[in-house]
Amino acid sequence: MAEVRPAHRTLDTLAHALDESSWLELAYDVGGNLVRATFWTSPLMTKKIRESLFSYLGGNLNTVTKTQFNADGVAIETLTKTLSYGVGGELVNVDTVRT
Repeated sequence: MAEVRPAHRTLDTLAHALDESSWLELAYDVGGNLVRATFWTSPLMTKKIRESLFSYLGGNLNTVTKTQFNADGVAIETLTKTLSYGVGGELVNVDTVRT
């Protein structure tokens, strides 16, 4: 297995910063659907690390938007996934856009 270089661990992007210490807060709508998952630097919830927002259409998950925040708590990268379903309700496509 390849060694992970320390510089790689310090990259503050959605693709790199997945194993840091964090505190997870979950939020649900009145129907019980998960609508937000926010990773904070501590239980005090003063600085965000990453946040995922979930929206639903006709009972199906419609979009997932993930935002990565830098060490100052500023949003630096967003990944939006839009899900498409077939006539029978099966997932047929996921369109992904990074900004």
